[in-house]
Amino acid sequence: MIKSIVLGILCIIIIITTGCATMFTGTKQKITFNTIAEGTVYQNLSMIGKTNQVIKVRRKDLVKLYTVKAEGYHDKQFELDIRTNPAFYLNLPLCFAFGCGIIWAYVDVAYGAQLKTDKIINVEMVKK
Repeated sequence: MIKSIVLGILCIIIIITTGCATMFTGTKQKITFNTIAEGTVYQNLSMIGKTNQVIKVRRKDLVKLYTVKAEGYHDKQFELDIRTNPAFYLNLPLCFAFGCGIIWAYVDVAYGAQLKTDKIINVEMVKK
């Protein structure tokens, strides 16, 4: 009996502390930075991976400044084109149905799960 109560409480806590976008799409996104030259991808001057390879980026870090560096090319700095994750909008009807939608929306925002960008980013590099 106690195990059932504890399991029920744990399930309620998990449901309350996880937003729709967090559940359905996660807090990380896989992105490929395509370039004509092999190079390195930086996020706010911290290396996060190589070009032409899949890189996992935390969704709340999508708003940061990105730099691609490649030998023989000028550095390219840019910000990603960010959109709202459609799964985030699933919190709205749940807000009216259960009243927890506001909490779930806040959880999504706290983890950055409400953000998304393209899976493939084409970066045009200019030779020096």
